[in-house]
Amino acid sequence: MNIAFIPVRCGSKSIPFKNIRNFCGRPLIYWNLKALEDSKKIDQIHVATDCEKIKLIINQFQFSKVSVFERSKENAEDKSSTESVMLEFLSKNKSRSSLF
Repeated sequence: MNIAFIPVRCGSKSIPFKNIRNFCGRPLIYWNLKALEDSKKIDQIHVATDCEKIKLIINQFQFSKVSVFERSKENAEDKSSTESVMLEFLSKNKSRSSLF
């Protein structure tokens, strides 16, 4: 099983909410998710976010492979690493054998 994992914060310092700003008529995150959704090599897509607004927009796409993981506030800070978010995701999903 191949899993795509995308960490998305709303708290960007340079461009706030950059992941949901329109690019070519759609939110920027749409294009990443669309490419992964269309990939025959990806089985599941997990988007890790701390932002309700981003979560609502992602759920509106209704992609079949996409699910939203609500990352902790601690793992959504400027100094939080991608690795810490991934470890949080793995830790909270240990019991879901369909992931691994």
